[in-house]
Amino acid sequence: MKNTLKLGIVLFISVLALPAHAQEGIWKDLLAVKSQQKRDAHIPLFDAKQRAYDGKQVTVTGYMYAYEEAPVHKFFMLSFYPVSMCYFCGGAGPESVIEVTVKKPLKFTSRQITLKGTLKLNDSDPDKLFYLLINAEEE
Repeated sequence: MKNTLKLGIVLFISVLALPAHAQEGIWKDLLAVKSQQKRDAHIPLFDAKQRAYDGKQVTVTGYMYAYEEAPVHKFFMLSFYPVSMCYFCGGAGPESVIEVTVKKPLKFTSRQITLKGTLKLNDSDPDKLFYLLINAEEE
């Protein structure tokens, strides 16, 4: 319990430390999704805010998380949080990452990138993330 409280405080302070523009826009709505645990999977419960983005062209800024070590990537995750706070390594939730497929491979970077593509919501395939950005291109 103590560790959970400490982690919550660290995450709260870290979000406050992010530039104001990083907390606005699409991420604000995507991060607000609720989910429920079913067996070994989190199932998103999308509301009207998230559903408004489904199938639409969006622009989103975040951090690239590669699935494998390589100089360029066509398929990766984009996270609201930097690596130290990511869903898999730092305690953030599944709502904080987007599964990305780009039109042209992108060079790996640890800096924030901005992508434009079609956002799809996923509440039926537990092997995929909540959000999918397809046909993405770097802005």
